[in-house]
Amino acid sequence: MAVLNHHSWMPQRRLGVWVVAVVLIATAYYAIWTDTISVDRIRAQGLSSASSCQCPGLRPEDAAVSQQAANSSSTVTDITPASPTDPDPAHADESDLRAEMPDHPPESPGAGSEPPPPAHGTSAAAPAAAPTEPIPSGPHRDPEFFTDLPKEYELATEDDDLCTLFYTDDYVYGIANSSTRLCNEGSSVHGFEVPTNPHHHKLNVATPVYLMQGVRWDPARRTFDAQCSDAAHEALVYGSPLPGLSYGAPRSTACDRHTRHRQLVIYPALKETYDNVWHKLMELWQNKLSYDAARIAIDPATGRPFLTDEQVAGALVVFPDDHEGPWDDAWEMLTGRPPIRYSELPADACYDVVVGTVGWGGPFWSALLKTTYETCRRETLLTSFTRWVLRHYGLEERPASDVRQRPTITVVQRGSTRKFRDFDGLMEKMHAQHPGYAINVVDLALMGKREQIALLQSTDVLVGHHGAGMSYVMFMRPDSAVVEILPPFFLSRGFRWVARMRGLVHFIGKAMWKEEYLNAVEGVPIPEGWAPTVQDDGDANGWQTEEWIWITHDEVLGLVDAAVKSQLHAVGDSM
Repeated sequence: MAVLNHHSWMPQRRLGVWVVAVVLIATAYYAIWTDTISVDRIRAQGLSSASSCQCPGLRPEDAAVSQQAANSSSTVTDITPASPTDPDPAHADESDLRAEMPDHPPESPGAGSEPPPPAHGTSAAAPAAAPTEPIPSGPHRDPEFFTDLPKEYELATEDDDLCTLFYTDDYVYGIANSSTRLCNEGSSVHGFEVPTNPHHHKLNVATPVYLMQGVRWDPARRTFDAQCSDAAHEALVYGSPLPGLSYGAPRSTACDRHTRHRQLVIYPALKETYDNVWHKLMELWQNKLSYDAARIAIDPATGRPFLTDEQVAGALVVFPDDHEGPWDDAWEMLTGRPPIRYSELPADACYDVVVGTVGWGGPFWSALLKTTYETCRRETLLTSFTRWVLRHYGLEERPASDVRQRPTITVVQRGSTRKFRDFDGLMEKMHAQHPGYAINVVDLALMGKREQIALLQSTDVLVGHHGAGMSYVMFMRPDSAVVEILPPFFLSRGFRWVARMRGLVHFIGKAMWKEEYLNAVEGVPIPEGWAPTVQDDGDANGWQTEEWIWITHDEVLGLVDAAVKSQLHAVGDSM
């Protein structure tokens, strides 16, 4: 066997080692170089957005330093968007709204701020808390990289279209986008069409929203007088002239549609005198939606909003002198100042007047009519309204994630009508069924509005008879439960639809006829020849004045137990 002299292969080994070393060093330098570029790129991107980051632990001073570093390392082009109040008149179009919803004015992003919401297609909701975890950005929708989704993704049904039209902010945009000029003389009068929910079987058409500009107030006749001739189209309500508005005022440049300073007035011309909570909430709500539509509407003739920011800031609500209701003070929510009366309106001022549509013309009114089963679950308008009210009263919205180990039960026991029989016995059984639970017993009629709403926010299970007080279910925490007792002859489903849209679990209990109850509970024979009265829906008479709710304790306790279990099923959930 030949023996290899070690001196002959040593130079070859050294050469191989040097080659490997050079390759390793080159690889290391390349890796460091590429990582440095990537880190610098990431750092530059992070610094450029640090000032608007809602990142946990990022102090304001850190954000400011980061922003300065970003500005020094990159060139930023400042693009100032055109003011929405001053578009090009040549491109003004009645079907093209550019104004923001009033509850979301555009703001310039600054340090620690969030980007402004889009003008259209978003709910009017309270600002959300800063996220504790990074939120992934949405997919980049570039049609160059994909084709259309299958047909099942399209909103192709009539129900979907109606849902979008009536229960999202499209309802407000639709009103704002439907203006018709009725008078354009010394004064200006515009009418805005209000859509009517086809489920509202008692109403063929809702009353329009009207905007009158450059009108005088006549305290003697209690009318707003417009400088419009007989040739102008009248503002009508169900075929009759709008109450509180008259045409034919003499021409005067002291007050007309060109007058610079005009006091904005919100005037509910068809304000109800019936002090029912549901009626009053719907009336206030519809006037808010009407007012918001007028605030964002663009005048096609000028390309600018009909109403100026200055007018909105000083707007007033005006009521007749002859009736004061318990909900009148709530209208302060519209303007931030208490309503005034006819007698307080100065006669020498020049006015712009918004006349809202009626409460019973709104899409939510159909919730209480007959057996309407509303499939829509888009609660945009409902949630925006409840949050608006909560903000006014300084109440914090309770999230759906606030699930209690022992749900709080609130039982409504009215003072004079629709009371539970043997109420003390019922409460004793309920406490035994749910030991250690907080069980509130209240008469809502004895409480103030803020107190009522705060109570409902803290309630997990609400128990009560059908009536106006059930209107407050819209202020309950999503995923909480409602037990609503209905008269035996009702075909309607009460507040089921409002509760479902709000995300509540809704249980219905049917009361018995008095004769049936007395026979089942107290052994009183049913009178010979007696038969239940055949009645219709919520228009049936007599149920509001009944002293007692004819329902057994076992029926009530069974419903309450089911409602409590619906809450306990959520214990342990995490958001």
